[in-house]
Amino acid sequence: MKPSKIISAAVLLLLPAVLLFCSADKLHYPTAQWDGWVLESVLAIRAGTFAADPYVIHPPLYLYLLAFFKPLLGADLLAGARLFNFSCYLLTGWLVFLLSRRMAGKEHGPAAGFTGAILFYLSPLAFQGTFLLDLGDTAVVPAACALYFYALAAGAGGPLKGLPLAAVFALNLWAKFIHSIFIVFAALAARFTGAEDEKGCSNLRIMAAGAALFLLSWTVYAFTSLNAPERWEPLQYLFGEMIYNYQRQDVAGGLKQLLYLRITAVARVLLWLWPLLALWALRLSRRGFGTGTERCMNYFVLIFMVGAWLSKGTSNGFPKYHAALLPPLCALCAAWLAGSLPEWRRAAGLRTAAAAALVLLAAYFAGDPAYTFSHSLKEALISGSGLHQALGRLAAQALAVPAFFFFLWKVCSGSLEKRSAAVLSLALTGLLWSSAMYVLQARGDYFTNYGYG
Repeated sequence: MKPSKIISAAVLLLLPAVLLFCSADKLHYPTAQWDGWVLESVLAIRAGTFAADPYVIHPPLYLYLLAFFKPLLGADLLAGARLFNFSCYLLTGWLVFLLSRRMAGKEHGPAAGFTGAILFYLSPLAFQGTFLLDLGDTAVVPAACALYFYALAAGAGGPLKGLPLAAVFALNLWAKFIHSIFIVFAALAARFTGAEDEKGCSNLRIMAAGAALFLLSWTVYAFTSLNAPERWEPLQYLFGEMIYNYQRQDVAGGLKQLLYLRITAVARVLLWLWPLLALWALRLSRRGFGTGTERCMNYFVLIFMVGAWLSKGTSNGFPKYHAALLPPLCALCAAWLAGSLPEWRRAAGLRTAAAAALVLLAAYFAGDPAYTFSHSLKEALISGSGLHQALGRLAAQALAVPAFFFFLWKVCSGSLEKRSAAVLSLALTGLLWSSAMYVLQARGDYFTNYGYG
């Protein structure tokens, strides 16, 4: 067997399988209230009673997929649904692999593909999201988003060639409105801030065709399967609740409360996504927004982050909406890093490996910062004791990250130019921290998404 095929099997099959095996206990953890509603809806769809009390605050693609595959999910529907999520996680990693290869080009494509898949599979948000049901934000949505950007990168010129991309965009609308709206904003930003080209106009027309296809299919579904009050509930919930009511509630609490909510939301997002966001920000500063699909993906990440900050940003302490960012983030970072991998391989040695092992152990023994922030700190505030200890532990865990980076930078600078050593050190710090977080979350006997800790 060729070495490339062995590496492909190890990254695309063995790695996620090992990650799931070591966290198998989480498949049977109790559900959140929203997960319970999902399971009830799946059973109702199978029984033909879904229309009596439909759960359609968002398009119900995820519910129907679970209902369709229920015979394969076994008697334990909760564990089976989480295994279905894992299959979405697996598929998304494959799509990230393909997208990263295409973004990097022929010369660095294979290395970029493997790097992108590893970045995705080791992302704490991607993996812990497999245990959350709640209408597929961390399962179907990232897969649909990855498929859209891959289809966009593969090219969609001409009326007939554009039909697959239009269908994929319609699929994204069926998966969730929120990220799909940001895809539209990103396309508009890329079109009107880039060079005047026909392809930009063509892509916008294709998205309009996809939206029309969704509207047509939704109308058929709504008028054949739902009662009148629920036929347009996803749109009512999006504009009436998520865009208006949620923001009104936050503003009603006063400026101090609003700032507190926004700051804590940013902190929670950074706790989960800082490795990818740091690499992406550094890449953006070096390369700019780029052109074509690369430009659209960069604007998607930027606009999504700003939009999420202006709104709640997280749900029950977990940044589930940001799971849609993972495919473009991983692909952009991987395509950029792949160009330096040959140089890094030549310079890497026993000293670098020993330093990486030391950082991995230190990150593990530093503990889970998400647990400290979401549980220990809150517990101390409620009980009135242990606050200084919790704050001290959180500060130490936060300061450990730059300490790891500078330590690795010092080690790598001996064999690499300083700027290249800095990029390698940042990438290594992020991967090692993510690996340590995985072990901590796998061993932790607590919830690792909603109600963290």
